[in-house]
Amino acid sequence: MLPAVINERVRLSVGAVGAQRVIGVVAGLVFVAGGTAFAVLPALASRWMTGFGGQAGGGECTVEGGTVDDLPPGLLEELGCSRSSSPFDWFEPVQLIGLLGLPFVVLGLGLVLRVLRSAVWLEGTHADVRGAVRTRRVDLSTAEITAGAVEQGSGHNRVRIPVLVARDPATGRRVTISLRGNAGGYLPPDELRALADAITRNRPGDGGRHGDAHAMARQLRERAERPLAI
Repeated sequence: MLPAVINERVRLSVGAVGAQRVIGVVAGLVFVAGGTAFAVLPALASRWMTGFGGQAGGGECTVEGGTVDDLPPGLLEELGCSRSSSPFDWFEPVQLIGLLGLPFVVLGLGLVLRVLRSAVWLEGTHADVRGAVRTRRVDLSTAEITAGAVEQGSGHNRVRIPVLVARDPATGRRVTISLRGNAGGYLPPDELRALADAITRNRPGDGGRHGDAHAMARQLRERAERPLAI
């Protein structure tokens, strides 16, 4: 008989902690600061050059009994005025360069949110996976379960992290749960067993389309009995 699943909300040991979290947040803030500076400096430089060289775009003029558009071009130049052909004429071309900094701001904010928010909980047979912005929930006992891996690091420091991929066949919602603990190596044995129990709880017997799920659960239990570093 399968063991009862306690509907207690348990957080798995995944995600950055301690120094990893600090490094991730600092790196994200560096991207945010750099992107913000890149976005703002061209605008400040444009304003400074305008103030240094005079009114590059012309000043505001008031004409009694008419409008600026009624004045001849020569007189406009003497008055230091100009016609505005578009409400966006104030936007100098050099300021377009600043838009290149926005992706770095978004990247930095995403990194900070991911480091601070990423978490996985088990509640009965349900897994809640929280990312940088949203949280997804999948019932592991009815989901399609497959094994996978993601690569982290680069060069000689590159490692393959085993993951569990669960897909809700009804909605197509998919979650990915890392099997690497935040202390290195695999998740603690009790958490691996909890995942295996959630996968097989009330699931039809091994075979057919449920074969992959039962195979994954067996691997999790075997790993819990013989924990090894990744």
